[in-house]
Amino acid sequence: MFPVSGNWETRISGVTTVKKAWADSLDAALAGLYGGTRTVVSLSADGLGNQPSSSAAGDVVATGKVRGNAGIETAAGHVTALVGNLVAGVGHLEVGETKVGTAMPTPACALGRLYADLIPIGWGRFFVSGAAISLAAGINIKSAARTNVGQYRITFGTAPAQPLFQSVVLVTPWGAQDVSFNCNTQGETFTGNLQILLNARSIGAAPVPADASFFLIAYCGRG
Repeated sequence: MFPVSGNWETRISGVTTVKKAWADSLDAALAGLYGGTRTVVSLSADGLGNQPSSSAAGDVVATGKVRGNAGIETAAGHVTALVGNLVAGVGHLEVGETKVGTAMPTPACALGRLYADLIPIGWGRFFVSGAAISLAAGINIKSAARTNVGQYRITFGTAPAQPLFQSVVLVTPWGAQDVSFNCNTQGETFTGNLQILLNARSIGAAPVPADASFFLIAYCGRG
């Protein structure tokens, strides 16, 4: 008769061994973890090892850095930096949630949070000289054209869902020109890329179209 306790057993006096079933299950679990076919309840990396873990089920907790060569993705949660920064050294940070609305009240936006609709689709600083317009600096600008005196067409490199109804454009003169601006938005033919049709007019008793260099920034909802 051999005494048995938990996962251990003694079949020969003085020799204690693990049960075969437990050893087999341990081998299968380790093979699954190394082979990527088994999951863990939670994971804690503290740089010490063999310490009590306080991570909740489904959490990955690290006191150092969490790195993903192909990205870090969450299905329904979020990535939080309790202390420090979220940094994309090479690549980008992407926000998918949208808050745009077409009736009041629009969806509430929590303070300090970034949503897709709160990120500019692009901006540009444009220099106008005679019949020519050029880009001094900008982001996501596909092309710029002067179509007439004081009239410009700026095309962005992105096609939003509803460029006509959900675009907001801010324009200011670049330099000392005393002008006002108004604009319309549309989608570029074939591509649907956001286009800004901008008009500049002189300020005074009898305003007329006037060329002016300008700075432009545009937002557009994804809805």
